[in-house]
Amino acid sequence: MFMRMNINKINRVFNAIMATIVFVAIFYVTTLINCSICMAATDTVNHSEYDDEIIFSKREECNDITKFPEDIKWKEKGVRKVIDGHDVRYILRDKRARVYIDKRLIWQSDETWFVEDMFVGDIDKDSTKDKVRKSEKSEEEFVLLLWKEGRFGQSRPFFIKDDEKDYSQHIFTYNIEAGKLIEKWCSSYIGENVSEMVFSDDTLYLTHLSGEKSRWKWFSFGFEKLESVNILVAGDNLMHKEIYEDILKNHNSDFEFLYNRIGDKLKESDLSIINLETPLVYDASMYSTYPCFGTPVSVAKGIKDAGFDGVTLSTNHRLDKGITGIEDTIKALDEYDLIHVGSMDEKPYVPVKRNEIEFALLNYTYGTNGIKVKKGYENSVNYLDDEEKIREDIREAKKNSDCVIVFAHWGNEYTKEPVKSQLIWRDVFYEEGVDIVVGTHPHVIQKYEMYKEKNNDREMLIYYSLGNFVSANQRKDHNSGGIGTFTVTKSVDGIEISDEEFFKIETIYPNFIDK
Repeated sequence: MFMRMNINKINRVFNAIMATIVFVAIFYVTTLINCSICMAATDTVNHSEYDDEIIFSKREECNDITKFPEDIKWKEKGVRKVIDGHDVRYILRDKRARVYIDKRLIWQSDETWFVEDMFVGDIDKDSTKDKVRKSEKSEEEFVLLLWKEGRFGQSRPFFIKDDEKDYSQHIFTYNIEAGKLIEKWCSSYIGENVSEMVFSDDTLYLTHLSGEKSRWKWFSFGFEKLESVNILVAGDNLMHKEIYEDILKNHNSDFEFLYNRIGDKLKESDLSIINLETPLVYDASMYSTYPCFGTPVSVAKGIKDAGFDGVTLSTNHRLDKGITGIEDTIKALDEYDLIHVGSMDEKPYVPVKRNEIEFALLNYTYGTNGIKVKKGYENSVNYLDDEEKIREDIREAKKNSDCVIVFAHWGNEYTKEPVKSQLIWRDVFYEEGVDIVVGTHPHVIQKYEMYKEKNNDREMLIYYSLGNFVSANQRKDHNSGGIGTFTVTKSVDGIEISDEEFFKIETIYPNFIDK
């Protein structure tokens, strides 16, 4: 009896164990089937089916408590690439990013992140300091614009003990290496919140919720913000005898103080150009004044020491001292590392780069007071005469730059309104897509404006005449000239010009010298 009871008890235990095994087996098989269905979904090439439908408790919790700016546009994207013969898919959906290789999910963004946008591009192809060989990783990077808790990226400074709990915006960058997604650069909070991200021409363009735009470039290790370019332009540097004789005798040949009076503006500028009205000569016996000028080369040193970056040379006085004046001027400017435009240029324009913006500077004059160019020195001055050639010059400049600036020595002396010839050339410049025109020669101030033609939204900044920067001419209408300042910003849509201003200055020497 006791034995039969033990056998029955053993049978019950055995049956319970078998039932448990069967239940576990059924649960396991069901799980496998569900997983296979899930994997089958990710194996399809359809964009929507590539994105797994998964519920994340932490993410739902974040959704409930996180308040994002109303103007954020959450993007949904799919990008397909072939890397080392493998099919790679980058997918952004429902604020989450995923990466698949040959239809196999290899990475997905953290469940507490909210991904706003993404792109795939070669952000570092111009970087000479990236020590990771291209052959060891994908040539293109995977870049995310995302929101995450805290102000710092994947790490924070050792002296910061606690991070903020609010969500902030970051740029995270990855490479694919050996079938895995590898972190490349994960930024801290990038500053003002971004509504749009575009990668074009090796540059990352961000549009902020405020409407402000910024540019970012990959340098060595990480994106760095590129500033806009502040430009200053000044009028005629008209060096009469009364000026250079006084400075040579009483100021130890130091011309710098002539230009220091706008020192604060020069310090604020990234590119500053003045019109060098008169040729420079080394031989003191060739110094001369109106109507045929010869100016001490120490003027170049004063211009450089004050902070100017360059000068324009195509003026009506360019040939006043013949070949000597042409060659001495170039020699002195090169000695002091000053940009010079409008004489002996290798191209129709002079290229200048500031903050990753490529400028093309062109300079022309209406004439040279009847003095003919010597044979072999035909490019010592650029004349504002051959319209088709000038159009071709501008077209070439535009093909190789972001922003074209034309310095035009034009108009009639002492005329305070632009004359017909200026307006004709203005229209030519506008038609060819010039961005900025800077006028000199009239020796008096004329207006400036953001010019645009009817039925055309494109604007061109034009200073018709800046007047003189310095002069000893005692004519009453010569006592004011000025400097123009403006800001050039590059966006994905092209060049934007803003903050254009004109500042009057006293020009008659020695009236502006401190007594």
